[in-house]
Amino acid sequence: MNRSDLLVVLMIVGMGCSQAQRVDYTDNPPGYDLTNPDVYKLSEVLHEISGISFNKGNPDTIYAQQDEDGQLFYFAWGDPKPRYAEFGKGGDYEDIAILQDQVIILRSDGNLYRFSVAGKQGKNVGPVEMWKKPFPEGEYESLAATGHDSLLYVLCKNCKEDKKRSAATGYAVRLERDGSLGHQFTFAIHFDQIERFVSLKGKAFQPSAMTWNPYTGQWFVISSINKLLVVLDDQWKVISAYRLDPALYTQPEGIAFDGNRNLYISNEGGRKGNRATIFKFQFNK
Repeated sequence: MNRSDLLVVLMIVGMGCSQAQRVDYTDNPPGYDLTNPDVYKLSEVLHEISGISFNKGNPDTIYAQQDEDGQLFYFAWGDPKPRYAEFGKGGDYEDIAILQDQVIILRSDGNLYRFSVAGKQGKNVGPVEMWKKPFPEGEYESLAATGHDSLLYVLCKNCKEDKKRSAATGYAVRLERDGSLGHQFTFAIHFDQIERFVSLKGKAFQPSAMTWNPYTGQWFVISSINKLLVVLDDQWKVISAYRLDPALYTQPEGIAFDGNRNLYISNEGGRKGNRATIFKFQFNK
């Protein structure tokens, strides 16, 4: 083989390697184009936004918290000055859900905080109840409620027991009428089911937010570390998984649906100079 032939072979091999490494981000869940969001750039006060939620699907108000201060934020889409009310001291707050007109906030150590949606008075909320570590020791970032039952659903991001079985464990607890929590059942997201759709590249799947799609009965779970959106049926079986473009999804840590079937994903600002964002994906029939 002469030198010119060798160069041609090397170019072909190089092109093949480049194409093999290229990731396709055009695969989307039915009804949503994850590559083409409406973008709401948030003010600096929400640079560390984590969870987002709606009250009974009402799109007029987005409820959110950031992971440093004990503050509930509430604002309309595009509002340059979100309002807030204090519910606690500084801490690592990771997700938010609204159930039976009660705001529930999840802290990374598993603590839960509850107060009334209607309890906002100026810069404070009404009485706050705390459930201290109702789950096994671990790191938690995902909290959701369905609205059709009295259950709260929590997913572990990093728990010791999960390393033995290659799964992310979840817990469903009932919000009782007397304000207590009653354990209902345990579930899991198995990594091998995810890998039927996308490779985890030898890493654990670490959920950063979850939400329930009331129109399909499916669960949408997002991972900032893995840059994945995983969709599960009502029995927690993985039915699809989608890669998220890291150039667009800098640090996705919140996810929710509104009453019009629109999907929202929030991104922390991350490195200084970046703006935190909320992406809105209009449902397309």
